[in-house]
Amino acid sequence: MIALCLGLLVATAPASTARDHFVEGTRLYQAGRWHEAAEELRAAYELLPDPRLALDLAQALRHEGRDAAAVHYYRLFLDARPASPEAGLVRGTIAFLEARAPPAPAAVIQRPPPVGAERPRWPVYGAASLAAASFVAAAVFGVLAQNASQTLLSAAHPGGVADGLVRTTQRDSTVANVLYGVGGVAAAATGVLVVWDLR
Repeated sequence: MIALCLGLLVATAPASTARDHFVEGTRLYQAGRWHEAAEELRAAYELLPDPRLALDLAQALRHEGRDAAAVHYYRLFLDARPASPEAGLVRGTIAFLEARAPPAPAAVIQRPPPVGAERPRWPVYGAASLAAASFVAAAVFGVLAQNASQTLLSAAHPGGVADGLVRTTQRDSTVANVLYGVGGVAAAATGVLVVWDLR
């Protein structure tokens, strides 16, 4: 299982130190040095709390004989990936470990608690997207109004055609102005939301 996880972790780790701990933990695991492997994998997991790392750490802890700690990390894996292909085997391993020995107090390596509740980001993204879309649409309608105006001024047109071009120019100009206004309000709202989010 550890070898399968190596490529995925190397591609997704946010810092080289997480990759370094994982690679070293994998090397130690393959050498049968369970305690050292568990410490390296734990360090990688603390830097990158990925369920695959929790599974690898649980395996090393199980080999080391630290069943309670292994069960803890197996459960973290199952909580994150209940329908994974390994889930059945992990559930069976948990049942085996719990039946093998009565529950005993063990030092369980805990994940650090979250620093604070993160605010939802969708209002900021929504306001920014609305601003961008409004400005783009306003620019398109502005170009359409300008083209209609240039067509009207470029040559003499029969009365009906000229009236249609005037109405098109006025309509497109009005729509462009309204969209610029909406975009400005959405941009201002984005700024307010970003400032509020930074508090």
